[in-house]
Amino acid sequence: MNQTSNVNITYAEQYIAFLDVLGFKELVKKDTHCEKISEYFTVIRNVINQLNRIRLKQEIKSIVISDSIILAVHSRAVDDDEIKTLRQFCIAIGLIQQQLVLKNLWLRGAVSLGAVHFSQNNVVGPAYIKAYELESKHAIYPRVIIDPEVIGKLFADQVATADELIRVINMEHERYGNWSGNILYNKLNFNRQPRGLEMDLPLFVDYLSPIFQPQQNNAISDEAISQGETIIDNLLSCIYMNVEVYKKYRWVADYILATINEYGVSYGDDGSQDINSRIGRIQKKLKMT
Repeated sequence: MNQTSNVNITYAEQYIAFLDVLGFKELVKKDTHCEKISEYFTVIRNVINQLNRIRLKQEIKSIVISDSIILAVHSRAVDDDEIKTLRQFCIAIGLIQQQLVLKNLWLRGAVSLGAVHFSQNNVVGPAYIKAYELESKHAIYPRVIIDPEVIGKLFADQVATADELIRVINMEHERYGNWSGNILYNKLNFNRQPRGLEMDLPLFVDYLSPIFQPQQNNAISDEAISQGETIIDNLLSCIYMNVEVYKKYRWVADYILATINEYGVSYGDDGSQDINSRIGRIQKKLKMT
């Protein structure tokens, strides 16, 4: 006689991210030899394996179902630990976004906080539904937004606004070997002036800042520029595919321009392979899209 056991569903307070690959349905239809699909799953596997080797990110759990990537991590009772947990969770998401965008695979998603059951085979709970709905209805562009309700739920004693949360998460002395630059996008530049990106929502992962954000000496590394040039080529290959996607990728162009212009530096193009000239060509391409 076959014996069955009940699945025990229990909720715990967790951060939950629902991430979705844009245009995956069309990719599947066109990629008859599965080369691009194989590349997608390979990148995801490699990034998740990389995260599992980083001590501060080993508690992050993941499920990959077709074009959906679901991540979760338990929240913490102590405010300082809570901030570190959210910071590491956002960095992990940003690393996944970066690696995929270098392969011309663009993610849209959302992070929520609340009751979730997350196991190797199952994910269910109000917070999961909230993250899914935020992604499908409000993320809109290739970005991962953070539910602003996390401010009131966990950080009321330390922060009262999105701007304060961004500054706490992006603390200058908190730098990591696998991340440099802002973690959450800051609408104000180094001089506390608006950066020029229209802000329809207050919080999203600043996934391209390690590539395009100048350091305080206004420098961007040669490796970062090479990655940036790849991303721009990928962006330009997507932006004119049809009228429905133009607005989404135009937002990415504006986001990159605002990031490059972090310190108000103007980069000219003298036709050389000098880094500043290469940045100038990136700016020109983005402005012309």
